Amino acid sequence: MRLTCLTTALLLVSSLLLQSQTGDGGITGTVIDDQTQAPIAGAYIMAVETLNQNINNPPSAKTDSEGRFEITGLELHEYHVYASKTQDGYPNADPAYSDENQGTVMLTPDRPSASTVIRLRKAGILIVDVRDAMTGKPVSAHYKLSVARKWEVSGELLDPLLIHPLTDVMLEVSAKGYKTWSYSDPSNPARPLPLRLDPGEQRSLKVELEPEANNASTRH
Repeated sequence: MRLTCLTTALLLVSSLLLQSQTGDGGITGTVIDDQTQAPIAGAYIMAVETLNQNINNPPSAKTDSEGRFEITGLELHEYHVYASKTQDGYPNADPAYSDENQGTVMLTPDRPSASTVIRLRKAGILIVDVRDAMTGKPVSAHYKLSVARKWEVSGELLDPLLIHPLTDVMLEVSAKGYKTWSYSDPSNPARPLPLRLDPGEQRSLKVELEPEANNASTRH
């Protein structure tokens, strides 16, 4: 009798484990603008299991003309579902922002499908004009945006930067042969300050890079 009960229990556990790995789960939902409540077509959606997961090639989808999406073939876990549409001014999906532009769902054997509504806020738009402080000529530069102990992104400074709204971010601009520039207190350039933009706010910023000492002498 005990052997029968044990066997039954093991079969039940095995069945549940098998179900959790079969990829029978699915997530549906809608993406809307947080301010206008209008559906957002063509938004990129991704589902990650943990906030620290490597997000290369995650399960993903795009919203249709009514802002709806569907992701199928998922294993049964908890998922964080992120949305973004940078071409319309919505910031990149980033798991570091656990309370923004995302929804959380749990898929279980009893509930293998779930639905969520994701509200997107417009990013702040920062246009950076980088110049040589001595000649005034344009400089090709790189940027680094960061939030202390939370998030960092960097790249070549080509297009306007989309800044997560209502978030204090630190900005650095660098270029070969120049001293690194940090957004700072104008009265004390050695004291970096956070940059904060409202949703949809557009701001222009002129950055003048000082040449490194060994390069400055060659520019006279």
